[in-house]
Amino acid sequence: MSNFDRAVKALNDVDEAIDHLADNTAYVTALEAAGLLAPDLPEPDSVKLNGDVKYFTCYGVQVRQDADDDHVQVYSKHLLTTNEARRLALALLAAAEYAEKEQDNEQPT
Repeated sequence: MSNFDRAVKALNDVDEAIDHLADNTAYVTALEAAGLLAPDLPEPDSVKLNGDVKYFTCYGVQVRQDADDDHVQVYSKHLLTTNEARRLALALLAAAEYAEKEQDNEQPT
């Protein structure tokens, strides 16, 4: 089932008695329950004085964004569990977003 179909189903499952214009929280809750909302990106664990940003996703795994360029580096000393892999993916997205904003490639939201 596509995300579009899942979203339509989730919104159709919302109680019909809800005033559709007044309670957007019910819609968002339905979308969240269907797994259609992206998780919030993590904040950096540390920001160095020179502007480097680091995310420590788990023991032995780190994502680093260098303030001097738009590169994102990943350090891993072991195989990742599925939970660690998801945390790493979110840290990578957050570091990339931070790098783009710092390099003026994207307007801050």
